[in-house]
Amino acid sequence: MGLTTVYTSNESIKGCIRQLMALGFLPVPRIREGLQAIIDSLSNAEYDILESLFQYLVSWWCERIPLSMWNVHGIQRRTNNNCEGWHNKFNRKVNRHHPNIWRLISALQSEQANSTRERLQILGGQEIQCRNREYDSLNRDLDRLKKLYDIDLLNDLDYLIVVSYSLARHGA
Repeated sequence: MGLTTVYTSNESIKGCIRQLMALGFLPVPRIREGLQAIIDSLSNAEYDILESLFQYLVSWWCERIPLSMWNVHGIQRRTNNNCEGWHNKFNRKVNRHHPNIWRLISALQSEQANSTRERLQILGGQEIQCRNREYDSLNRDLDRLKKLYDIDLLNDLDYLIVVSYSLARHGA
């Protein structure tokens, strides 16, 4: 679509694209209205620049793929990063691409012990800490913003703007 140059040089376009990336944080029934609010906030010139992006977004992400498939409104874990994190941790524990059977068994036993300990902590009412402070901070921000949206202190467009700023600030 050739938007790289305009994205890096035009703050309004950059903000709009970030808001589009935040659409999944709206409740499913509000996604189309949120998209329309973004479009309505643009000048005619900005809309002309982004028209092909809007057409793609609607034809692919709104019509071919169910909105509920990519919606993350109210979901705490929004990616598979926790699976990737576990896999990386386990690989470091094994410390080889092709471990011998004894090293693998030892790593599996250690992981089982950790899982059992965490399960008992959860059953005992303890909260398991998020291991990534930045991700934990992002979750707190998004939870706070969702609460403001849920009690109608933010409209769709304002919610998309503040969510997009929060995601950008946290490097997401």
